[in-house]
Amino acid sequence: VSTQSTGVLKPDEEGMCTGGEFTERGITALLRDSADLLLQCNMYETVNEVYKLLSRIYLNKRVYFKLGELHKNLHLAYEKMHTMGKKRQMGCYFRVTLHGLKFGELNGVTMIYKEKPFTKLAEIAHRLQSMYERPEDDFEFITDSKKIDPA
Repeated sequence: VSTQSTGVLKPDEEGMCTGGEFTERGITALLRDSADLLLQCNMYETVNEVYKLLSRIYLNKRVYFKLGELHKNLHLAYEKMHTMGKKRQMGCYFRVTLHGLKFGELNGVTMIYKEKPFTKLAEIAHRLQSMYERPEDDFEFITDSKKIDPA
Protein backbone atom coordinates (compact mmCIF):
# COMPACT_ATOMS: atom_id res chain seq x y z
CA VAL A 1 0.00 0.00 0.00
CA SER A 2 1.26 3.40 -0.86
CA THR A 3 0.21 6.53 0.97
CA GLN A 4 2.74 8.74 -0.86
CA SER A 5 2.23 12.47 -0.41
CA THR A 6 -1.54 12.44 -0.98
CA GLY A 7 -2.40 10.54 2.19
CA VAL A 8 -4.68 8.24 0.19
CA LEU A 9 -4.25 4.49 0.65
CA LYS A 10 -3.62 2.58 -2.58
CA PRO A 11 -3.01 -1.16 -3.09
CA ASP A 12 0.54 -2.13 -3.99
CA GLU A 13 1.45 -4.02 -7.19
CA GLU A 14 0.09 -7.36 -5.98
CA GLY A 15 -3.21 -5.79 -4.99
CA MET A 16 -2.71 -6.70 -1.34
CA CYS A 17 -3.08 -4.26 1.48
CA THR A 18 0.23 -4.64 3.27
CA GLY A 19 0.68 -1.20 4.84
CA GLY A 20 0.85 -0.52 8.54
CA GLU A 21 -2.77 0.62 8.62
CA PHE A 22 -3.88 -2.89 7.63
CA THR A 23 -2.41 -4.61 10.65
CA GLU A 24 -4.12 -5.14 13.96
CA ARG A 25 -1.87 -2.50 15.49
CA GLY A 26 -2.68 -0.09 12.67
CA ILE A 27 -6.45 -0.47 12.86
CA THR A 28 -6.30 -0.20 16.65
CA ALA A 29 -4.38 3.08 16.38
CA LEU A 30 -6.85 4.43 13.82
CA LEU A 31 -9.80 3.47 16.02
CA ARG A 32 -8.22 5.09 19.10
CA ASP A 33 -7.52 8.28 17.13
CA SER A 34 -11.10 8.27 15.83
CA ALA A 35 -12.50 7.85 19.33
CA ASP A 36 -10.36 10.73 20.64
CA LEU A 37 -11.59 13.03 17.88
CA LEU A 38 -15.20 12.02 18.48
CA LEU A 39 -14.81 12.80 22.18
CA GLN A 40 -13.41 16.24 21.33
CA CYS A 41 -16.48 16.87 19.14
CA ASN A 42 -18.89 15.78 21.91
CA MET A 43 -20.16 12.92 19.73
CA TYR A 44 -20.46 10.53 22.63
CA GLU A 45 -23.00 8.14 21.10
CA THR A 46 -20.66 7.44 18.17
CA VAL A 47 -17.69 6.95 20.50
CA ASN A 48 -19.53 4.00 21.99
CA GLU A 49 -19.67 2.30 18.59
CA VAL A 50 -15.93 2.76 18.04
CA TYR A 51 -15.23 1.52 21.57
CA LYS A 52 -17.23 -1.66 20.85
CA LEU A 53 -14.74 -2.50 18.09
CA LEU A 54 -11.75 -1.65 20.27
CA SER A 55 -13.07 -3.68 23.20
CA ARG A 56 -13.22 -6.82 21.04
CA ILE A 57 -9.59 -6.34 20.07
CA TYR A 58 -8.51 -5.71 23.67
CA LEU A 59 -10.50 -8.71 24.96
CA ASN A 60 -9.02 -11.06 22.35
CA LYS A 61 -5.50 -9.86 23.17
CA ARG A 62 -6.25 -9.79 26.90
CA VAL A 63 -5.03 -6.22 27.22
CA TYR A 64 -7.06 -5.51 30.32
CA PHE A 65 -5.37 -2.24 31.19
CA LYS A 66 -6.38 -0.73 27.83
CA LEU A 67 -9.86 -2.21 28.21
CA GLY A 68 -10.15 -0.53 31.61
CA GLU A 69 -9.07 2.83 30.13
CA LEU A 70 -11.65 2.41 27.41
CA HIS A 71 -14.45 1.80 29.91
CA LYS A 72 -13.29 4.71 32.08
CA ASN A 73 -13.40 7.06 29.06
CA LEU A 74 -16.83 5.75 28.10
CA HIS A 75 -18.05 6.30 31.67
CA LEU A 76 -16.82 9.91 31.56
CA ALA A 77 -18.51 10.43 28.19
CA TYR A 78 -21.85 9.21 29.51
CA GLU A 79 -21.47 11.40 32.60
CA LYS A 80 -20.94 14.44 30.34
CA MET A 81 -24.01 13.51 28.32
CA HIS A 82 -26.06 13.27 31.51
CA THR A 83 -24.70 16.53 32.93
CA MET A 84 -25.31 18.48 29.73
CA GLY A 85 -28.80 17.07 29.32
CA LYS A 86 -30.90 18.97 26.80
CA LYS A 87 -28.43 21.87 26.71
CA ARG A 88 -26.07 19.79 24.62
CA GLN A 89 -25.51 21.12 21.14
CA MET A 90 -22.83 20.32 18.57
CA GLY A 91 -22.42 23.82 17.19
CA CYS A 92 -24.27 26.26 15.03
CA TYR A 93 -23.90 26.38 11.28
CA PHE A 94 -24.81 29.32 9.08
CA ARG A 95 -24.98 29.35 5.29
CA VAL A 96 -23.68 32.65 3.92
CA THR A 97 -23.72 33.66 0.26
CA LEU A 98 -22.09 36.88 -0.87
CA HIS A 99 -23.72 38.77 -3.75
CA GLY A 100 -22.35 41.81 -5.50
CA LEU A 101 -19.39 42.94 -7.57
CA LYS A 102 -17.67 44.44 -4.53
CA PHE A 103 -16.97 40.88 -3.35
CA GLY A 104 -14.90 40.14 -6.48
CA GLU A 105 -14.16 36.41 -6.77
CA LEU A 106 -16.44 35.72 -3.80
CA ASN A 107 -19.51 37.07 -5.65
CA GLY A 108 -22.10 34.30 -5.60
CA VAL A 109 -19.96 32.00 -3.46
CA THR A 110 -21.74 30.15 -0.64
CA MET A 111 -19.83 29.36 2.54
CA ILE A 112 -20.74 27.52 5.71
CA TYR A 113 -19.71 29.19 8.95
CA LYS A 114 -19.41 27.00 12.02
CA GLU A 115 -19.89 28.90 15.23
CA LYS A 116 -19.89 28.08 18.92
CA PRO A 117 -22.99 26.36 20.27
CA PHE A 118 -25.93 28.68 20.90
CA THR A 119 -24.65 31.44 18.60
CA LYS A 120 -27.61 33.50 17.46
CA LEU A 121 -28.22 34.69 13.91
CA ALA A 122 -28.05 38.32 15.07
CA GLU A 123 -24.52 37.78 16.41
CA ILE A 124 -23.11 36.37 13.19
CA ALA A 125 -25.06 38.92 11.14
CA HIS A 126 -23.52 41.78 13.11
CA ARG A 127 -20.02 40.34 12.77
CA LEU A 128 -20.33 39.77 9.01
CA GLN A 129 -21.87 43.19 8.51
CA SER A 130 -18.99 44.87 10.33
CA MET A 131 -16.52 42.90 8.19
CA TYR A 132 -18.04 43.79 4.82
CA GLU A 133 -20.08 46.98 5.16
CA ARG A 134 -18.47 50.26 4.07
CA PRO A 135 -20.17 53.68 4.25
CA GLU A 136 -19.83 54.22 0.49
CA ASP A 137 -21.44 50.88 -0.39
CA ASP A 138 -25.07 49.92 -0.73
CA PHE A 139 -25.15 47.02 1.72
CA GLU A 140 -28.10 44.84 2.61
CA PHE A 141 -28.08 41.88 4.96
CA ILE A 142 -30.73 39.32 4.00
CA THR A 143 -31.57 36.76 6.68
CA ASP A 144 -33.91 34.75 4.48
CA SER A 145 -33.17 31.43 2.78
CA LYS A 146 -35.11 32.30 -0.38
CA LYS A 147 -33.40 32.51 -3.78
CA ILE A 148 -31.75 35.88 -4.35
CA ASP A 149 -32.14 37.76 -7.62
CA PRO A 150 -28.60 39.09 -8.22
CA ALA A 151 -29.88 41.85 -10.56
